[in-house]
Amino acid sequence: MADKVIIHMLEHKLEDAYGFFFDLNKFVSVHPVIYKCDLLAENSYLFYERLKFAGLSLSFSYKVVIEHAVPHTQVIMFSEIRKGVTLRLIFDFSESNGKTKLTETIIFTGPFFIKSTFVSFLEKMYLKMVDNMNKIVNAAV
Repeated sequence: MADKVIIHMLEHKLEDAYGFFFDLNKFVSVHPVIYKCDLLAENSYLFYERLKFAGLSLSFSYKVVIEHAVPHTQVIMFSEIRKGVTLRLIFDFSESNGKTKLTETIIFTGPFFIKSTFVSFLEKMYLKMVDNMNKIVNAAV
C-alpha cells in the first residue's frame, strides 16, 4: 500500500525525462542530496548522500536496486536502508502534449513514528529534483 502518491509535471518529453532515471549520471546531476552513484552489479548500485541539518553535514551510503520494469514507462527503486526499514519508489511516466507526467509512489516500511517525517522529506526532495530537471529545459530555451 502506498504511503504517498505525488504527481509531477515535467517540461521534458517522455524520453528525456525517463533519461534522468536511466542514466544515473544525469540522475545524480539533478538530485538534491545524492552526489555519487557506483555500480555494484547489474541493476545494483551504491548511492552516496549528503544531508545538511542545522549546520551539520551528514554523509552516508546505501545500496539501491533499480528495475526498469516497463522500459520508458516505469522505474522502480528499492533499498533496505537498514534492517526492518525499506524504501520502494515507483516512478511511472506518461506523455501528454510534449510534456511528461511523472507519478511517484512512495512505499516505506519501518517504525511508524518516523514514517510521516521520512515520507514528507522524500516528497520535498523529489519536488526539488523535478524543479532542477525543469530548470535544465528552461535554460535551454
